[in-house]
Amino acid sequence: MEWSSFILTIISFYGAYRCYSFYRLSGSLKYSGFSISLLILGIIQLSLTIESLLSEELTIYAATVVEWGHIVTLAILLGALASFIRDSKPYFAQFPKAYIGLPLLIVISYVLVKDTYAIKEWLISIYQGGALLVALLMYGVYTYRSQDYALVITGILVFLITYLVFWFVPINSNSLNVIWKLLLGLGIIITVLGYDRLDISKSGLKSPAK
Repeated sequence: MEWSSFILTIISFYGAYRCYSFYRLSGSLKYSGFSISLLILGIIQLSLTIESLLSEELTIYAATVVEWGHIVTLAILLGALASFIRDSKPYFAQFPKAYIGLPLLIVISYVLVKDTYAIKEWLISIYQGGALLVALLMYGVYTYRSQDYALVITGILVFLITYLVFWFVPINSNSLNVIWKLLLGLGIIITVLGYDRLDISKSGLKSPAK
């Protein structure tokens, strides 16, 4: 059994549940997007766990579902970050809520390059790096203004390490899968705990005091 996938499955479902509870408290679409992204990630990792229990290689159909699941997850995550940017602005400066859905165009762009391995890998790495950059900038500012966000920015830094390990560290493929999945799971736990320390019901939609 791919125990790292099983662990990441549990963590992803837990993170999805907690982010949904944050959404219920704050009404922020940011948490809704995080919840959906983690739910899809959990389903993907669960499917990988089941495949490993059956001792079978991923069929071409299952591999396609996993690949597209990751793309949709990334698009929703970017939409959640767009919602975060919108919520951080004063009401009069907020862009239309419909713009939050623009990252879903990533799915369409991926269709155009899905048969070109090098290009699609390049696009995915850029999209992931862009999401990390936005999160680091936004939460970096929030942490500078209020130390209450320190644990959240710590989780995002763990995501950055995960990104670097996945794309740039030359490790045996089996070892690499274990390492990046455990790092990703750790990042999810730390970030969720960071959100849990915040008073989401009161500050979920507001910037920290300047």
